[in-house]
Amino acid sequence: MIEKLSGPTGPGTDYLEYRIKCGKCGEIVTVKVFPERDLNPTYEDSGPAYVLKKEVMDSKCFRMISVEISYDSSRREIRREISGGTFETELSGKK
Repeated sequence: MIEKLSGPTGPGTDYLEYRIKCGKCGEIVTVKVFPERDLNPTYEDSGPAYVLKKEVMDSKCFRMISVEISYDSSRREIRREISGGTFETELSGKK
């Protein structure tokens, strides 16, 4: 039961990791995104097919960082926006 609460593991659990740097204190926060479950469909004929909206809080100054990432129909990133921080290098994650 604990494994289910901590998130998916094992084969077929593809994810992306993003490193986000707080604009106030500089702490780096790693965010793990599971495209199969975290992306929300837009149901629009044009524009992105999926969008991810996350509020991230670092553990140093507890400032909220707003993240919005858009993806195409193949779940490839096409645009990213951030408020309160900056994107550092993207980690590839498990694919």
